[in-house]
Amino acid sequence: MIDTLMKHLGNDEKVLIKMIKTAKASDDSNMIVPVHTIEKELIGKWAVAREPLSSVSSKLGTTNADKEHADELGLVKQMALIKQMKYSDSMLSELLIAAKKNPSTEKAATDLQNQLIRAWLEKLEPPENVFKFLMLDRAADNVLSDSQLKLWINYAYAVRKRTGKPQVSLIDNLMNNYNDKAMVKIINTAKKSPDAKAKGTYVEDELLLKWAVDEKPIAYVSKMLGTTAAESYSKTLDGFKGVHDKQLRNMLYKHERPQTVFNYLKLDKTDNPFTSPQLNDWVNYATAFKGRTKGNPFAPETNMIDTLMKHIGNDEKVLIKMIKTAKGSDDSNMIVPVHTIEKELIGKWAVAREPLSSVSTKLGTTNADKERLHKIYMDALEEYDTTYLDWMRRYGQ
Repeated sequence: MIDTLMKHLGNDEKVLIKMIKTAKASDDSNMIVPVHTIEKELIGKWAVAREPLSSVSSKLGTTNADKEHADELGLVKQMALIKQMKYSDSMLSELLIAAKKNPSTEKAATDLQNQLIRAWLEKLEPPENVFKFLMLDRAADNVLSDSQLKLWINYAYAVRKRTGKPQVSLIDNLMNNYNDKAMVKIINTAKKSPDAKAKGTYVEDELLLKWAVDEKPIAYVSKMLGTTAAESYSKTLDGFKGVHDKQLRNMLYKHERPQTVFNYLKLDKTDNPFTSPQLNDWVNYATAFKGRTKGNPFAPETNMIDTLMKHIGNDEKVLIKMIKTAKGSDDSNMIVPVHTIEKELIGKWAVAREPLSSVSTKLGTTNADKERLHKIYMDALEEYDTTYLDWMRRYGQ
């Protein structure tokens, strides 16, 4: 229809627009349907040509309500055409984000965006892709204040709930799209905003953990985030003490259980883990894990003894024999990990009130060794009793 009318009017679009607006203002009710049909086709033509929505309402709107109608109609038409022409989800999303900023199209754009997000969820679109669809990779310094961030957080949670699998975290998505300098700007900008301050603090803490995994120098952290952050970072580094392999540090960051790391280091493939050079790495990891998760009620409860006992068929005599054999080894690298495991086993016996004489008999190899075990046992007993009494004072009757 538009081509026919334009040809009739000498291809003068302004004349056509004037005619449509005049007809819309007419009292003739018979004109409403045909005029709106022609108007809709004209808006569709502008949508293909990417005519700005503001221009559509300015050209055709006669009242505020009419302008809003024209904007919404233009938005819906653009959406339909983009889908029909098989444009990307990214383009659809960008159109809607822009339309949400226009008061006259905000409601329609919000409804359409919700439909689009539901469609992504149905096909389980990876959250890292949706992060980009929502233009959060281009939000720069204000990303933590961006209204699209809440949509992404809710989406990532919904995907995790459906799949039962962990998804790429917020900090990982940010670090995949912004370098260290940009991350610092994001954090500092958020901290200045009352609404985003908590997010800024959270992201800073997570960034320090990520940098600890990479073993960034303290001087670098101080330069980037200041002395207060550097002091906090120093404490964070202590939580990774003894764990030098980057993959293991990353597993510690993710709170992977020592049992998982035991298998990762292939200690489950050997009959006697105490003969493996990987034992030291595992003991250091388990020790760091215990310190890193201390006081965290959501962290999994685990210890080295349970993992080792499970591996050897829950035969304590076999474990004791392995420890005593390892203590008699000439391998100096075995001393620390073996003594650490031995100490944890004695701590377990102390809680169970295993007689001290039994402890020295089971594990002692020499008189000097028995004296050392005696002290470990008494220290473990005192630590447990102190913890128990403190708990009773706090929560007991």
